Amino acid sequence: MDERTDSGEGLGVSAGFGSPARLEDGRISLLFIGLMIIVLAFVLVATAISIVHVQDRRLLACADRVSAVASEVMDASVYYGSGPGDPVLVPDEVGAQSAAVHSLHRLAASTCHVGQGVRLESVVVREDQVVIIVRSRVHVPLIPQILGEVGDVELTATSSARTR
Repeated sequence: MDERTDSGEGLGVSAGFGSPARLEDGRISLLFIGLMIIVLAFVLVATAISIVHVQDRRLLACADRVSAVASEVMDASVYYGSGPGDPVLVPDEVGAQSAAVHSLHRLAASTCHVGQGVRLESVVVREDQVVIIVRSRVHVPLIPQILGEVGDVELTATSSARTR
């Protein structure tokens, strides 16, 4: 009988249990599993960042809508008491606050449906402009609720609207 057939060299089969080809089978599998874990972690982190970014854009859109509504309320005493010439348009501070609260409540189911609800932090009236600051707490869906506030992100948006 030929020696090559007894040892298995000519058949393309590894010679034994401790050969280098057999040892690398497990290493390549571990490397592949490790690589898949890294890729999966990257995809999950990218998804979480995208979710928070979309919520932030929605909060900014809410702030824009609320500031636009609040800037439409004018102070009638300044407008009619400005005398002859061009009338002066100045937003009314109390009216702007009231309009901002009302519009935020009205838009809560559509434009201002962000995270766990939108809070109106402040309404500031300056000369011909109204500045609105709103906040919302967004829970990242990939983090379990059991962890509580660990998975929550506080978002703040500021918007201003001018009266012309």
